[in-house]
Amino acid sequence: MIAVGAAFKFYSGQDEKRAPKWMLDAHLEFVYRILCDPKKQLKRCGWIVVTLPWLLVGEWKRKHNW
Repeated sequence: MIAVGAAFKFYSGQDEKRAPKWMLDAHLEFVYRILCDPKKQLKRCGWIVVTLPWLLVGEWKRKHNW
């Protein structure tokens, strides 16, 4: 899966607030975005959160010939 999120806003010069440096260094900017605007972000990510575990289990079963 590929996610670009706010990358277009960052590189186009629009005023989009970035996460603190320590969060960027730890690859936790997504956590910052969820905390800053939970309604918007959780609505977007809700389907991923619901379906990803099932996709992972299905892939694990496929790899292990279940």
